[in-house]
Amino acid sequence: PCNSMEVKTFKGGYANQLQAQGFTPTSAKPISEAKLQQLVQQLAQEAALAQQQSSQPWHVAALLWRDACIAQYLWDSMRRPAEASSLQTDAVQVSFSASAGSSVQAQPHVSKMCHASRGSRQPRPVTLQGAVGEQLGHLLLQYVHCLQLSGRSLGQFMFSPLQPSKQGLRTDQGLSTSAMRQRVVGHLKRLGLYEGETLYSIKRGAMQHAFFIGGLSLQAIGDAADIETEAVVQVYLDPTRHL
Repeated sequence: PCNSMEVKTFKGGYANQLQAQGFTPTSAKPISEAKLQQLVQQLAQEAALAQQQSSQPWHVAALLWRDACIAQYLWDSMRRPAEASSLQTDAVQVSFSASAGSSVQAQPHVSKMCHASRGSRQPRPVTLQGAVGEQLGHLLLQYVHCLQLSGRSLGQFMFSPLQPSKQGLRTDQGLSTSAMRQRVVGHLKRLGLYEGETLYSIKRGAMQHAFFIGGLSLQAIGDAADIETEAVVQVYLDPTRHL
């Protein structure tokens, strides 16, 4: 039987072979800001309602808050799903200040850009300030508060899976990207919003929104998304690559 690394190597080689034959790879369909916000707002409303209903198990509201935070974080940070999966709780700071404004600071410890060939390079920090930081900050605090109400806590990772017994979160591990995809895409389908999106649709949508609507430069978007090569940024910004 093949292990996961052998399968991944085979898929990579097959993709390279197809490109050599003239086939063009497609990317995830970018999600719009309006749809992303509709998803997050709906999840937050459902979470608040579930939290008020004593008949609902504790985890119903908690997981809805968690999933809303994940979707918003992926959009705001423009980072890869695997980096959100491994985001640790002590690496995230939320602050609200009348003088300095609201902010969410995060220091991922995993990045696709960090490997042996790049020496001691560390992932760039995530810095979200103003209205952006305030929105994500409130979602994160609501998630933490919901857990506290049921006598539970985050644990080591910001986004953790539910224990099989449903008695608490698996606080020693982050939610896998496959489980994250299943939850977020599942909500899109359940709410009648799904049009073929994946988790990477959020990253592509956020980067394209920042460029075409926000007017950010390629350099600024690359810095925010922790991408060093301008050509890679341009791939994410191609509005037709998913077609």
